[in-house]
Formats: sequence, C-alpha cells, structure tokens
Amino acid sequence: MRTAIIPAQIITVEDKLAGNLSLSQIIILMIPLFVGTLVYVLFPPKMELTVYKGILTGVVALLFITLSFRVKNKIVFQWLIVLLRYTLRPRYYIFNKNDITGREVDLPVLQTQKETSHAEVKKEIKAKIPLLSIIDMIRFERLITNPNFSLRFKENKKGGLNVAFEQVKE
Repeated sequence: MRTAIIPAQIITVEDKLAGNLSLSQIIILMIPLFVGTLVYVLFPPKMELTVYKGILTGVVALLFITLSFRVKNKIVFQWLIVLLRYTLRPRYYIFNKNDITGREVDLPVLQTQKETSHAEVKKEIKAKIPLLSIIDMIRFERLITNPNFSLRFKENKKGGLNVAFEQVKE
C-alpha cells in the first residue's frame, strides 16, 4: 500500500509551483520584468532600447535573482527582512512603575474657593503634623528597638494604617 507523510503543521510547508520555485520566489523574479518595462517606457529616449537602460535592468534583475535564492530552506529576501527587523528594533526597554499609561486615573474636581494666603497653608500643615521633642524621639526609638515589644502595621479596609505595639509573649 502506498503511504504519504502528512506534515504536522501544514502552514509551514510551501507549495512548489514551477520546479523548485515557490510563489514568493516567482513574485520576486517577476519584479525585474516590471521594473525593466517601466525603465523602457519612462526613461529618455522613451520606447527605445539604449545601453544604460539595459545595464540598469540587468543590475535590478541580478539583485532580485540573488534575493530569490534559498539559504537553509529560507529565501534570502526573508532573511533580509529578519535582519532589518532585528536592526531596527528598539535597543532599550524602560519600565517605569509610576507610568500611568493603561491605568484609569480618577482626578478630583477642584472647586473654586477663596484664595488662602501662604501663612494660612503653613498653619494648617503645622497643625496636622505633631512635632516631637528629642526626648520623645529617643523614647520612641527605644520602644521600637526593645526586644520585649513588637511593632505591627495593619491596614484597614478603607486604606488607613493602624500601628500597634504588642508585648512579646515567651
């Protein structure tokens, strides 16, 4: 009985149209014909065969013939595309965790109020932040570094932060 091997991925197999040439190779080989026709029709003297038109068409044909060769089962033109993509890709990828692209940001709507002076703003800020004396800061540092107590931070459901000192049980 005659058997045929069916490839696992049919997409990767190229169809051969004429001999060993695939469709992409035939298209690459047809480009010099169109370029030669345009050179023959558009360059002066129009519709006449001259030496420079022949040389120009020959150079283009030679270029595209070399682009249609296969190297390691891939067309040279495809290798050229891979090489260009590699050289034109960005070199550095910078990640910024503070970037807001792709995030939904809710900006508060500012209401117009009467202008407050700079001194009033400083008073409000000073009232919110209690200033500790040096003695209180030393006591606080001793409390934090004391091995008999543990410092615990706990977040509540509304986003607040609770700080607790607990005595270590041995």
